[in-house]
Amino acid sequence: MKRITAIIIIGVNIEIIAKYLLDNSMIFLEVESAEAYFQKLLALDLPKKYEKVRLEPVRILDWGKECFLHDPSGILWHFGEFNKS
Repeated sequence: MKRITAIIIIGVNIEIIAKYLLDNSMIFLEVESAEAYFQKLLALDLPKKYEKVRLEPVRILDWGKECFLHDPSGILWHFGEFNKS
C-alpha cells in the first residue's frame, strides 16, 4: 500500500515558502569532464564577483566525478561526469 503525504499550508507568506525552496534546491548538470568544467568555473572568478558564491573542487565518487557551485540565491549546482564504463 502506498503512503501519501500531503502538506497543507494555510496563511503562510509566499516569501517564506520561496526562501525554503531556494535554500533547499539543487540542480545537476552532466558535463563531459568535471575537472575541465571546474577549471572554467575557477577562471570566471565568481566568488570575487558575487557575494555568497562558493566553489567546491572535484570529488571522485563510485559513479563518477562532480564539483559544486553554491550560487548567491542558495541553489547548489552539481556538475557531474559519469564513469564511461
